[in-house]
Amino acid sequence: MEQEKRNTLTQEELEQLKRNAEQGDAEAQYCLAVYYNEGIGVTQDYEQAIYWWKKVAEQGNANAQYNLAIHYENGMGAEQSYEQAYYWHTEAAKQGEANAQCQLGVYYTNGYGVEKDLEKAAYWFTQAAENGDSQAQHNLGCCFKEGEGVMQSDEQAVYWWAKAAEQGREDSQLNLANCYAIGEGVEQNTEKAIYWYTQAAEQGEPHAQHNLAWHYEYGEGIEQDIEKAICWYKKAAEQEYAFSQLSLGNIFYYGNGVEQDYEQGVYWYTLAAVQSDEEAQFNLANSYITGKGVEQNTEKAIYWYTQAAEQGYTDAQHNLAWHYEYGEGVERDIEKAIYWYKKAAEQEHALSQVCLGNIFYHSEEVEQNYDQAIFWYTKAAEQGNAEAQFNLATCYTNGEGVEQNYERAVYWYTQAAEQGDVDAMFALGECCRINKDWENAVPWYTKAAELGHAEAQYILGVHLGFTNDYNQAVYWWTKSAEQGYTEAQYILGGHFIRNKEEQDVERAVYWYTKAAENGHVAAQRKLGFCYYEEDSPVHDYKKSLYWFQKSAEQDDAIAQFGLGVYYEEGIGIERNMDEAFYWISKSAKNGYPTAQFYLGTYYANGEGVEQNYEQAVYWYTKAAEQDNLDALYNLGKCYERGEGVEQDYDKAAALMTKVAEQGDSDAQCCLGDYYANGTGVPQDISKALHLYHLSEEQGNEYAQFNLGECYEQGKGVKQDLSQAIHWYTLSAEQGYEDAIEALERLKE
Repeated sequence: MEQEKRNTLTQEELEQLKRNAEQGDAEAQYCLAVYYNEGIGVTQDYEQAIYWWKKVAEQGNANAQYNLAIHYENGMGAEQSYEQAYYWHTEAAKQGEANAQCQLGVYYTNGYGVEKDLEKAAYWFTQAAENGDSQAQHNLGCCFKEGEGVMQSDEQAVYWWAKAAEQGREDSQLNLANCYAIGEGVEQNTEKAIYWYTQAAEQGEPHAQHNLAWHYEYGEGIEQDIEKAICWYKKAAEQEYAFSQLSLGNIFYYGNGVEQDYEQGVYWYTLAAVQSDEEAQFNLANSYITGKGVEQNTEKAIYWYTQAAEQGYTDAQHNLAWHYEYGEGVERDIEKAIYWYKKAAEQEHALSQVCLGNIFYHSEEVEQNYDQAIFWYTKAAEQGNAEAQFNLATCYTNGEGVEQNYERAVYWYTQAAEQGDVDAMFALGECCRINKDWENAVPWYTKAAELGHAEAQYILGVHLGFTNDYNQAVYWWTKSAEQGYTEAQYILGGHFIRNKEEQDVERAVYWYTKAAENGHVAAQRKLGFCYYEEDSPVHDYKKSLYWFQKSAEQDDAIAQFGLGVYYEEGIGIERNMDEAFYWISKSAKNGYPTAQFYLGTYYANGEGVEQNYEQAVYWYTKAAEQDNLDALYNLGKCYERGEGVEQDYDKAAALMTKVAEQGDSDAQCCLGDYYANGTGVPQDISKALHLYHLSEEQGNEYAQFNLGECYEQGKGVKQDLSQAIHWYTLSAEQGYEDAIEALERLKE
């Protein structure tokens, strides 16, 4: 109609149009409705538009019926009414009006003005689609995709989306591109996917722009081009498309194909984060933790972790829990830590499951609960988390929360070890070693050792030492020692002291010192001895005293004894019997037999303490119980003399016999006297002579004198003055006064 095409209208034309309309001219009525609707030549008036469209609609005009439905649908010029809109859409649809048919599909889909009916929705979408309506074609594609009102068919979805896409509909172009990208309903074709993404992107569709950018970023189906990726990401990002903002953040933050720019990264993360993108919120929180691209601020990090966590982002839930557990940037709260760890753990976040297990296993702030620990360790272990597998194995090893089961322990240790967990490898070595299965232990120790496990290196060295492969043993001990493992440092020190072929005192002292400085008590004591020896290349009494003191202060009995000797003899320090008595007493009380013997001697001689034979006997007895020969000898003398104990020759003889049997020349001589005189034993001069000879063979001057006396007096032997002089002479040459006097007597 000529009037409908005009943008202006004279008053005369308007009056004529009204007259025609009032006389029932349908064309005039339709034009008048359009003029009132658009405000052409008249004041815009939706009520008048409805009035005249209704006149035409009642005459069966499909366009009027459709326009009338739209006004009722939107409440324009009349009270909003889906029922009235549905009625007029139906009337128009029956006449093949595609827009009305499409809208009927929408009404049946959503239950607008009519009971929801997906099959009828699909029917009307089909009618409109076949009439070329792109919206209906798109919607029908969605129906086939979801199987709503029709049998599900990806192929049919693609067919109708393609129809709409070819008419330039960007949402259909996007969907069609997605189908080509993943091969859904159509053979996968990345190039076609990129074509349709481009069509939609050029129309400003942000999702398509994002996907197209992704293909450029990763070179999927197209030559990689970071600049084009950034361009398309920015187009989507400027439409507040959060995924593209996040992607831009990642590109700049990590320098993916561009110069790394933390500030740009944080800028885009922030834009996405304020739109509630949980990954961007998490990344932004991490930035505040590290201070990269933004001033470090743990409180802001906690805020963004919380935002992401509340949306169910598991990594954020885990990190938030960690901050509550350790009080980093937030007040420490173990209950909140457990709450957030559980949120993540229930979404199969393995690391959170491990942390929960650790809390219930170790934490002193919650009641220990092995059952809960096992539950969460198992969850994480079954997901392949090596730490959980190791911890679970340990529980089975110790029978904590589960019945002790070495087979299950070995199973989980093996699972962890096969993922490269060095502690699990070591544990498997330990399991085999405990079962005396060195054949299987050694390979696991070796694997752990090769990965730098210091204790495994040490134990492997010990094993190789037992097999006399000292070169390899020293190799592994050195590896361990260089990591600061004190037992390895100590054993290396010992190796270089004991190795007769390659003894190296300086290297021994080097490693002993490393261990000693780490508090290794025995190493401190060994250093004391290294510096003590006068013929040692490192001889130094002051250093010796220093290390004996260090070890002694850590209650090492041997070092305490050595320190006592230093004070007794005034070695490198002023002689002090009080200090000597103090340290030797501590050593004796710690069970060191030589110190117990010395302490007994102090009490017997009144050195550094008031003379006390009872105490002397007490300490001699303590040392004698550990088979200290000197103590056994002195204790025998105490019983012989009745000093500190009731005199008892039988006990004296028994003790002296024990010492003599060990080859002690003084005890042999003394026991000889017992047999010569029948003291505590039956008198037996032949046994006496035998013992004297055993003693004199070791150069004992007393035994030599006694033999001279026997030959002079003919005791048990034929009297023989020449033999007497022989034995007296040997004894006298050692300065024994009685032998000297005997020789002078015989010369007279």
